[in-house]
Amino acid sequence: MHPASDRISAAPVQEPAPKWKERKITDSMCDGGGRCNIWAINLPTEQRRPIVLDAASVSYNDITERYSGWRVLAAINWAQEIGHRVTVLAPNNMLVKEPEERGIFANIEAQGILEWLAVPETSNSYSENPDLENHLLARARELDAAIVSERSFSGASSEFHREILQRVIGFCFFRQEIFIPVDPYGRSGPKLREILTMSS
Repeated sequence: MHPASDRISAAPVQEPAPKWKERKITDSMCDGGGRCNIWAINLPTEQRRPIVLDAASVSYNDITERYSGWRVLAAINWAQEIGHRVTVLAPNNMLVKEPEERGIFANIEAQGILEWLAVPETSNSYSENPDLENHLLARARELDAAIVSERSFSGASSEFHREILQRVIGFCFFRQEIFIPVDPYGRSGPKLREILTMSS
């Protein structure tokens, strides 16, 4: 567990920042609808798979149609609270229209966990961008990591078939908290605990 003093935090401009609280990890923190409390997975240290965060997907707010840095902070804190190493990948043009969010991302970058990707911009890079998708999947393969993203990766190269079908973790935000499904692929795919567990 990371103490509260080690967490990355910054005050966003557009939306109020969530208040982080230390919580005891228990498997009962999942509701019947498959949404899982952000502290509900606890694996042995040596079995914890690294996590790649798709910053464009995680930070995009469908309601405001803007990128919000605090959403990335929420995802980082989730990954760190359950003890997983996290790498944040973001397209280098993501903040062109969001200058007020640069302070948050500068803070994340200062922690050494943010990587900017030089990829062409699309009108909806938060959901569809083949070049960005291939970069995300390639980095996940390199790190043997899971990917937190809401993308379908329909434009990605077929060489990343395994990562697309076994390593992608969706999410949703509710009352300024990130919720991770215990069954990201539904009944037919791997469960969250399996995705986050390193292969022996």
